[in-house]
Amino acid sequence: MSGAREQSSAAVKYRLLRELGQRSQRTYAALREDGTNAVLVVQRFARNARVEEERVSPEAMTALVRDARCLVKNWHPNIAHVRHVDLIGGTIYIATDLLDGITLEDLLLLVKTTGAGA
Repeated sequence: MSGAREQSSAAVKYRLLRELGQRSQRTYAALREDGTNAVLVVQRFARNARVEEERVSPEAMTALVRDARCLVKNWHPNIAHVRHVDLIGGTIYIATDLLDGITLEDLLLLVKTTGAGA
């Protein structure tokens, strides 16, 4: 759903491409299969998820949807823009812009191996 409307499972699907980083909350690069084929960062949350990091209570799901919808409306240049909040078959997908590039971990490794900055 663009913005904050619910979508049926037939309306929009995400194809997970790869997991991004190592976080407490699993995050994926995903392809939005709605005709735009946009590549986004997706976090998914479900009451009955197989993966512990994606499992949330009904109360937490309500809070997640509320907070994500607020972020859709209230954008800041230092935060990735929330593009979509989708509720598909009891699973919430929150999709943000994918800002692909060097990570802080990569930058620190580069400094360590080249001796730059010393």
